[in-house]
Amino acid sequence: QAAALARLEARLAVIAPSGAAALERQTVRVGENAFELLCRAAPPPGGPKAPCGDATGLELWAGAKCLANFLAVRPGVVKGRRVVELGAGLGLPGLAAGKCGAASVLLTDADPRALAVLRANAAANKTTCPVSVEALAYGAPPPPPPAGIATLVLAADALYASVHCAPLHATLSKALRSPQDCCYLAHEPRYSWSRGADGEPVQDSTDEVLDKFKTLCADLDFSEVGADGDVKLFRVARRRGES
Repeated sequence: QAAALARLEARLAVIAPSGAAALERQTVRVGENAFELLCRAAPPPGGPKAPCGDATGLELWAGAKCLANFLAVRPGVVKGRRVVELGAGLGLPGLAAGKCGAASVLLTDADPRALAVLRANAAANKTTCPVSVEALAYGAPPPPPPAGIATLVLAADALYASVHCAPLHATLSKALRSPQDCCYLAHEPRYSWSRGADGEPVQDSTDEVLDKFKTLCADLDFSEVGADGDVKLFRVARRRGES
């Protein structure tokens, strides 16, 4: 594993844009498994932050850990399914699914640097099924599964801006082909700030991004199935009798 990470870290250093945040290795435990992940390094104390345009997907967010831990304690959700992780970033939930009996795992992202990190992490963490990495933007359909295989879509921290709601809904609508297919979405609310009547900052009490996405998903069954701290976990699927 260490050798694979070292080789791919060298490749990442070549493709990383000038001034982009550095990467570091991090060990993340999920159930009985330990995953070696490349992720964005924290800036040194007092040092400059990563450039604003740098990929946020290269950080390990709470939603990814929540979703991976959920799969580890409920492997039946995964067993025998083709797993597609959208906006995978580091790929932790997808890689965890690969150790829970998935038939195959497809890690997707639209950011070129995230794709390189996904390939590094997939190479460094062996699973019990084939794992592939492909470019896929929200709005585009994932490849169809083999005949007779149900699809499990994973999305962690995918809704951090309202601009993502419609494209993500479009991709889910194309990926969930039958009632046997489903998606698990881990979401950490990000509330907006505004100025109160006295001029002091006030945080909104509603999660506008999630509310917008749920409205778009009126054609789907959308239910909350768990929570871990601030992270909420939702199951999204087609209603029975619809396809």
